[in-house]
Amino acid sequence: MAGGSKLSPFGHAIAGTGGAMFALTCTYPLDIIKTRMQVRSKSAANSLDPDVYQSTTDAVQKIIRTEGIPGLYAGLFPQESPSRPSWNC
Repeated sequence: MAGGSKLSPFGHAIAGTGGAMFALTCTYPLDIIKTRMQVRSKSAANSLDPDVYQSTTDAVQKIIRTEGIPGLYAGLFPQESPSRPSWNC
C-alpha cells in the first residue's frame, strides 16, 4: 500500500461498505430511468399519452418535474440495506 499504512479487516469492511453505497447512490438514478422507460415504452402505450417517455432526457425532466430529485432515488434505501454489514451476532 502507498504510504505504508495498513487497514484492519474492520477497516476493509467499512471501506467496502462505503464504496458499495457510494456506487449504488451514483448509479441508482440510471436504473430508475431505464426501468421506467422500459415500463412506459412507446410500443406499450399510445404515443400521445403524456406518461410515455420520448427519450432519456424527457424521462429525467418528467421525473424531476413530477416527483422532484427524490424521484430519481425512489426505492434506494430498501435496495441499499443489503450493502450494509450485519452487526447482529
